[in-house]
Amino acid sequence: METWAVTEIVKAIQSWPTKPALYHYRSHGGGEVDLVLEIDGWLFPVEIKSKSHPTRRDTLGIRSFRESFPRERVARGLIVSAVEKPEWVSEDTLAIPWWTL
Repeated sequence: METWAVTEIVKAIQSWPTKPALYHYRSHGGGEVDLVLEIDGWLFPVEIKSKSHPTRRDTLGIRSFRESFPRERVARGLIVSAVEKPEWVSEDTLAIPWWTL
C-alpha cells in the first residue's frame, strides 16, 4: 500500500510547476513518517495506512516529526487510508481516501 501511494503521489507532482523535495522520516525512538514533501519552505508530512478507521494513535509519527523539528514550518499532516470520505483524525491531521490520489 505504501509503495503504491507514494508512486501515485510522485506521479501527481510531476505536473506541478514547482517540484517538492521528497523525504522519509524515522527517529531513533521509532517515530516514522512515510513521506515528507518540502515545498516553499514548508514540510508536509504524509502517513499511509491501509485501515479504514485511522485513529489519533496513527498520528504518532507525525507528532514525533513535529517535535523533532520545532523550528521548521510543518503543515497539517495527512493520512492516506481506506476512509470513505475525508475526516479529521486530530486537530492537525486529516485522513483522506486513497482513491483520491
